[in-house]
Amino acid sequence: MNDFKKLENDILAILAALQDTLDDAETKEVRDFVEPGEYGVAFETLCSILGDKHAQISPTLVDKLTEVGRRMGIDEETWRDVAKQKDVP
Repeated sequence: MNDFKKLENDILAILAALQDTLDDAETKEVRDFVEPGEYGVAFETLCSILGDKHAQISPTLVDKLTEVGRRMGIDEETWRDVAKQKDVP
């Protein structure tokens, strides 16, 4: 599997894991960037939505967001606020 396909799969897996957190319009907004291969914009949009919602997400998802963001070379500031919103049991 090439790197771009892996990024696409990872972002879509994150979206699937967030199905109870994101509404249909938010999910569609991110998917609309994934489908043409705009993975960076999709990732930044996803992080922005999560930050705006102050969504509590699992530590596992925070780790996945961090891993994907670093792999794409995106500034950590993009997901820093989301990482602070970890849903700690």
